[in-house]
Amino acid sequence: MLRLLTSLFAITDSILRPMAGPIGSELPNWAEARDVEIQQRMADLAVQMLQLTWAQLTLGIVGTVGLLYTLLESRKATAAAMRAVRVQQTAERAVLVITSTEIWVRSRRTDIGDGGPLIRRAELIPRVTFSNKGKSIALIRSCSLVATAVEPCAPEYPASRLSAHEPLDPDGTISFEGETVALTTQETAAHDDAGRPSWVYGNIRYEDLFGEEHQLCFAYHKSAAHEACVEFGGDTFWQWG
Repeated sequence: MLRLLTSLFAITDSILRPMAGPIGSELPNWAEARDVEIQQRMADLAVQMLQLTWAQLTLGIVGTVGLLYTLLESRKATAAAMRAVRVQQTAERAVLVITSTEIWVRSRRTDIGDGGPLIRRAELIPRVTFSNKGKSIALIRSCSLVATAVEPCAPEYPASRLSAHEPLDPDGTISFEGETVALTTQETAAHDDAGRPSWVYGNIRYEDLFGEEHQLCFAYHKSAAHEACVEFGGDTFWQWG
């Protein structure tokens, strides 16, 4: 009986000894292993978090690049569509061109009384004809013409003589006559001595079918009364837009 109790005590002591707490400054094997396992798991978790962060950052960069590419392609498509619309508008809009220019010189004789001779004075009358070479109607908003017997340095446009907007159909023509310019007796004599040269300049404003306003500025000159008008001046007088 005593021998049986001694054996049972030895077995119980062998089972309970590893579960005991620290003795002195020593730690049991199971506690060290647990600490190492926890530290390893924390290290593995940190690595996994770092990998997840890099994956999220990579996906964000890829998504941003994709969005920028989509916006760029969308902008290109929009620009191409706008160019196509512009080309179509250019093909369809009204375009005014000058088909003829005239400067008439008319003489008037004035009786100064007292039985003296009649005084001759010249008058200049400008006239310009426009044609619509576009494919849609043009709405003419204003037209100004100036005739002069002296070469002009820069244009000075007077107020338009139009009282209302004038429509002009495709292939249609319209003429405008400027104000008559009366020369003095001395100007008439100088004009006759020089061979009756004259100049005319002006501008015309019109609106096309798409609501855009355009302006054509021009200038012509003829060296003598019997000569035809030719273009005169540079960018100072000639503009289109």
